[in-house]
Amino acid sequence: MNPAARGDHNNVFVAALDGDAIAGRLAEAIDALVARHPMLRARLRQDDEGRIEQTVTAPWPGVLETVDARGLDLDALRRRISDDAWRAFDDDRPLLRARLYRRGDGGAVLLLALDHLICDGWSYWRMLDELSAALGADGAGTPPPSETGHDYGEYVRWQEQWLHSAAGERQLDYWRGVLEPSPQLLELPAADAGASGGQQAHTLLLDPALGERLRGFVADHGGSVFSVLLAALQILLHRYSGHRAVAVGAPMPCRGRAAWRGVVGDFVNMVALRAEFDDDARVIDVVEGARRALRGGVRHQDYPISTLIRRLELGGTPFDASLVFQNARESGPLAELWNPLREGEAIARWGDTALSAFPIQQRVALDRMALAVHAIEFEQGLRCDFIHDPARVDAGAVARMAVNFETVLRAMLTEPDALVRTLPLLGEEERARVLEEFNATRVEHRGPETLHGWFQRSARAVPQAIALRHGAQTLSYAELERRSDAVAARLQRLGVQPQDRVAIHLSRGPGLVAAVLGALKAGAAYVPMDPAYPRERVVSILDDCGARVRIATAALAAEIPADLATLDIDDASLEGESALPVPRLPQDALAYVIYTSGSTGTPKGVMIEHANACNFIAWALRDGGPDAFAQTLFATSISFDLAVYEIFATLAAGGTLEIVRDVLEPPCGPVGLINTVPSGMSALLQAQAVPASVRRINVAGEPLRAELVERIFANTQAQSVHNLYGPTETTTYSTGVRIRRGEAFAAHIGRPIDNTRIYIVDRAGQPLPIGVGGEICIGGAGVARGYLGRPELTAERFGADPFVEGGRWYRTGDLGRWTADGDIVYLGRSDHQVKIRGFRIEPGEIEAALLRIEAVQSAVVVAWGDATESRRLVAYVVPVAPAGATPQALRDALTASLPAHMVPAAFVLLDRLPLTPNGKLDRAALPAPQFSSDRAYSAPDGEIERRMAEIWGELLGVARVGRDDDFFDLGGHSLLAMQLTPRLRTAFGVEVPLAKLFEAPVLRHVAAQIAAAQAAVLATQDMQAMLDELEGLSDDELMELLSKEAIDD
Repeated sequence: MNPAARGDHNNVFVAALDGDAIAGRLAEAIDALVARHPMLRARLRQDDEGRIEQTVTAPWPGVLETVDARGLDLDALRRRISDDAWRAFDDDRPLLRARLYRRGDGGAVLLLALDHLICDGWSYWRMLDELSAALGADGAGTPPPSETGHDYGEYVRWQEQWLHSAAGERQLDYWRGVLEPSPQLLELPAADAGASGGQQAHTLLLDPALGERLRGFVADHGGSVFSVLLAALQILLHRYSGHRAVAVGAPMPCRGRAAWRGVVGDFVNMVALRAEFDDDARVIDVVEGARRALRGGVRHQDYPISTLIRRLELGGTPFDASLVFQNARESGPLAELWNPLREGEAIARWGDTALSAFPIQQRVALDRMALAVHAIEFEQGLRCDFIHDPARVDAGAVARMAVNFETVLRAMLTEPDALVRTLPLLGEEERARVLEEFNATRVEHRGPETLHGWFQRSARAVPQAIALRHGAQTLSYAELERRSDAVAARLQRLGVQPQDRVAIHLSRGPGLVAAVLGALKAGAAYVPMDPAYPRERVVSILDDCGARVRIATAALAAEIPADLATLDIDDASLEGESALPVPRLPQDALAYVIYTSGSTGTPKGVMIEHANACNFIAWALRDGGPDAFAQTLFATSISFDLAVYEIFATLAAGGTLEIVRDVLEPPCGPVGLINTVPSGMSALLQAQAVPASVRRINVAGEPLRAELVERIFANTQAQSVHNLYGPTETTTYSTGVRIRRGEAFAAHIGRPIDNTRIYIVDRAGQPLPIGVGGEICIGGAGVARGYLGRPELTAERFGADPFVEGGRWYRTGDLGRWTADGDIVYLGRSDHQVKIRGFRIEPGEIEAALLRIEAVQSAVVVAWGDATESRRLVAYVVPVAPAGATPQALRDALTASLPAHMVPAAFVLLDRLPLTPNGKLDRAALPAPQFSSDRAYSAPDGEIERRMAEIWGELLGVARVGRDDDFFDLGGHSLLAMQLTPRLRTAFGVEVPLAKLFEAPVLRHVAAQIAAAQAAVLATQDMQAMLDELEGLSDDELMELLSKEAIDD
């Protein structure tokens, strides 16, 4: 029993009196009331063992206290009365407070406050009726009601027996049917950290005209004002939460037996009123459902909620919002005293004394609920108080919620046959904020209309500036212009026409950049294919994209023959290729097609047009300023759209691309900008490989954590970190936020970039309130054309922007919410798509690849781990036969068809996949994976293997590493492999190429490569020593030495 919390439960009556002449008679009437009802004399105390003891004292005189408030102004008096009204009662003290505050104008204010433990709503109105009778209009009053012959103790004893009766069990069965399965609790917009607790209320006054419409609706469709208000609240909560089942708590009087109707005490019980929603639910259906739920609640109101929670093992209250309804029109004139519009107006009389409203803030017991709505129906209009704990729920969100409640209610009354999902939800002001104010991103960009045109502009402006640096090799803008012109001319002579597609199958280097620019200049769209992709993946993309020509090296082309023309990027004859005119392209011409993971098992090609890309580049230049791209690290796979930013924004700015093998390879020149994924940035920091020249760091593709930003600023000279978000389908980045050194971490993904619109919508595509989570949909200049050759999938994910005439949008499947400032908080995925090291992965594609293996009966793939850097894919596989599959065999099979980032780090073999009672996969029941090899342990042999085992164990977090263990079986992945190579270089003084690790990832094989590399270094050193010795000999000494060698032979 927490006294501080009990104050919110108080039942309070406040009225302004036009004089204090009634004070004496009022005091007598209150004393008589207390003497008549034993519970008004009850006192409670808690003993040392936590037991609550109740005693009933004898009546005492002078219950009404007089307070001299003549020195208080109106606001101060209102605060004083409010404090007294809602203050908790002390243990072992009377549980009621009666005070008469004398005012300076000769009037007074009466306060009656009663702890809910001795008085519920029914008792409250009975006592007011008795006071009114005692202080009647004729001044003499009427005799008080006769004793009922029953007391509260009798009720308690009856309830204990009733709970074990057949009637009690029937009510328990009813509530079991209502509450199983238990509805999800609400997730209303949370308050800011550090917000003060307590209780706040936002009052919504509904005008008399709406009240008349509401009563007319009830007359036409049945039910009651309460049931319609209940349906409106259930719809509001459903639309806010997206939950299919919503439960609202409501108090019931529990006085069905005539014996209890005259007893003062706490009989009230909360019941759960549940509503079920589907996509076809209509307003009238929900109203009828609310009427039935209310009727069922009334008929089964006696089963105590506390006992119900315990018996059904609910773990807590089965609702997170409540609705208290009071019909003041039928409760007598005193109920109108709660109407703030009637303050100062005489509403009732006690003898010669007039009573008028003296409104104070309404409070109700939240009891750990997020929201309580207290509705009072007056003769003219309604009052709805939305009460919440400001330490738990955002106060601004509750104020907007009240407005949205009115919006929903008005729409319900207007269109009772409307689908619930189509009802307007937002008030006009909030709708304008989320649709227009937060999307005020229009910028008129003036620049080239094609992606390659940005490079050409720089080539004309700074022809001698360095465009690319790759090791010791550099290319100026003029040289890159000539090389890309040659590629374009050769492509045209090979038959490439505007809007054809050209596949680019090259490693990072000057040739790759020239190939991309050349394809664009020829009027084609380029299709990037990472050379690290397995043969099956490359063949699949080539078949799907319909490329007319492939640009590759001779070696790569020989590895994967294809039935199409191939341009060898190293062909020396390109130097003599004379340039041809660059075709003029419309802005909606295709610029590139990037393939992303597909949920059906087939990668899908995203078609980006020049207009999409040009808006993106123009924003990048405006966002970064003139110096941001002076030196940019180019370390991203060409098949990952972060590379579009690195290549084209840098070349558009006239900067230098510093090309490296991977993000951990030190660049040969200075670098000012790094653009990578958070896990890549973490690896850079761990390897202490961030160049001192870096000033700006972009991170994207994965959620950003405050800890990583802190590490960046603590260990680098970077002045800003930019958190960027966007799917490939909306041209790389769609939102962003800059975090400057010294600023607090921004726990969001920022705001939309230029000419981009962000919507947070529900399942029906309706905009959601600020602070409420929903799907992120993106409109504006970045929205791609769609998926190549996949019209059904394009129609599913792309569509007409419902808020902009002629616009298009893309439904991302990502979840987010607006903040009140117009920033977007990323909340994860609505499906099972995951991001691993920045790569977007559809587990369904991996599952499809597993199911193509004959030994696999069923499979599911999930991402394991919370931290961005440690997330790994895990495959749970049910083999056809118990010994029909091994993790290594499964890994080998997937490696042949999927990119390395899509091969699971662990394989868990199961007898069957766990299922929920309704037959769906129970993901929570999947066992934790063990990132360990399935090979028998064999101890490392020799110093190289032992040292390598230590390095692997430290990097992978594995206690024991054997000589036959596979780096990837132990949980390794490409990013960890990148971290491994510099560690091996430091430990052994030799270079182990990353490709060699992927080819032979077993420890003893890597150790053998290191030993061979060390031997080669020693042999080179011996040869150099011999040459140095020979260099010091004279000609005669050399001839003598050669003569001896000849004689020895």
